[in-house]
This record gives sequence, C-alpha cells and structure tokens, in this order.
Amino acid sequence: METCVYQLNVSLKGYQPRMWRRILVQNQMNLKELGLVLMRSFKMDGSHLSSFVVPVNLTSSEYLCRIFEEKGSCLGYRTKPSVAFSLQPEERDEWDEEPNDASSAILSDMMMHEKENMAFLYDFGDGWEVTVKLEKILPFDPATAATLPQTITGAGYGIIEDCGGPFGLMHIREVLLQGESHEEWDDIVDWIGDEDFDLDAF
Repeated sequence: METCVYQLNVSLKGYQPRMWRRILVQNQMNLKELGLVLMRSFKMDGSHLSSFVVPVNLTSSEYLCRIFEEKGSCLGYRTKPSVAFSLQPEERDEWDEEPNDASSAILSDMMMHEKENMAFLYDFGDGWEVTVKLEKILPFDPATAATLPQTITGAGYGIIEDCGGPFGLMHIREVLLQGESHEEWDDIVDWIGDEDFDLDAF
C-alpha cells in the first residue's frame, strides 16, 4: 500500500464515560511505534507488558495471513481468528509461546480498509484494552509529515497505573466526584496527590 495517513478513533474499552482519542498517523509506522503513541495518549507509563491483537479475515493482508498460517490464532484471548504482536518480544518467559514482534509489523498490513479495527492490550493484570478503529484513509502530504502522529481531539484524562483497570478507574472517578463526603476520599487523594484531579479532563 502506498504511503497515506490513517485517521484512527481509539477508545478505552469498559470505561464510562467514554474515554477516546482521534489520532492521525502515517500508515507505514510499525506497531511498536503505534503502541508508544497510544501509551502516551492514555497516560500509560510503559511499565507493563503490552500487545496488539489483530483480527484475521478474508480481506487481511498477505503478511498477516502468513503469520496466522505459521503460528495460528491467539485463541486464549479471542474466539475469532487473530494474531498477537508483542511490544516486548524479548520477555519470552512472560508469554505462553514465541511472540510476534510488534516492531516488525507495519500498520498498513494490519488494517487496510476503513472501519477495520484491532485491540491494544496493556497491563494484563489490570486488563486495559484500547479499541483501535481505522476511521478514514487520508492522502499523505509530505509538507505536514513532521506533524505526525497528531492527536486531533478526544475526551477523558487517561488511565491511572495499577488502579485495578477500568472498573477501578471508574470507582476512583466516583469517589472524586462525590468529594470529601466519600469514606475513601482521603485515601484516594493521598494516592493521586491532587484533590482537584479530574478524570474527565482532556
């Protein structure tokens, strides 16, 4: 595929109110680079294992189909055919099998058509999942290449590390919104370090 710009709509699964971003990226970036973009966007510090899970179907690229044929589906996570790419393939002892390297996977081989999506997983203990949807394919302009990747808009602050995942984050939001009348207010504020912390701020 020729060089172009992907407009991605990415959202944190399992969290309400919806926390999301609209991001412009070059389609020739690799998945490790994209993973770093997503981590920065959602305030993930990169201290945990992370991977992409990419669905495989009849319209998938030859590259993705070949990986699927060689290693099979990551059925431990998805019931539908899919391939996982790790951002930390060197941590082999942490994976059930030899991981695919995200740095060798090009975004344009993962998603080729608008409306396709894949998942970005971060911290398998807390269980963060970001849904990555290819919203639009835009022409590439070399004059603006230096501005990519670029976050256009979105909603919500991002995650708090080691808080228990989406449900833990929603609980923290509830405590902060209720204020000092909540029995956990002091503990939460001491942990976060800011009594004016706003999880809805973007």
